[in-house]
Amino acid sequence: MAEKNLEEMREAVEAIREKMAAAAREAGRDPAEVQLCAACKTRTADTVAASAALAIDVFGENHVQELCTNYDAGAYCGKPSHFIGHLQTNKIKKVLGRASLIQSVDSEHLLTAIEKKFNIKFKLADVRNLKNVGDLLDLVARMVG
Repeated sequence: MAEKNLEEMREAVEAIREKMAAAAREAGRDPAEVQLCAACKTRTADTVAASAALAIDVFGENHVQELCTNYDAGAYCGKPSHFIGHLQTNKIKKVLGRASLIQSVDSEHLLTAIEKKFNIKFKLADVRNLKNVGDLLDLVARMVG
């Protein structure tokens, strides 16, 4: 499949933003509080960098190698990147420092490996009281200082 040109991407992002705003208002939320995370899936670093000029808040990567390639190339142009795919424990080191958030901590084994890497220990109560992924990020930030 050929990559979209910048104008096609702009139109697609605007349409998504309109739907997001309508859904936020319907839910009684401020549309400005809702972030658009664009999944980069197999896009080149040049395409990702071009799309950074659009109304995209966060870039999501589901493959560690693509996160590394795009981050190291500066393709996110200062915008945050999230890891949205399944993370294997042997790849934690590559994701840390490149992704501002790991959205897919899906096992106690992975959580333990992250604890070990950061030299921190989550309390079960801390993890149980988390309402969303942002709470986990705040918790980790407090623990690693």
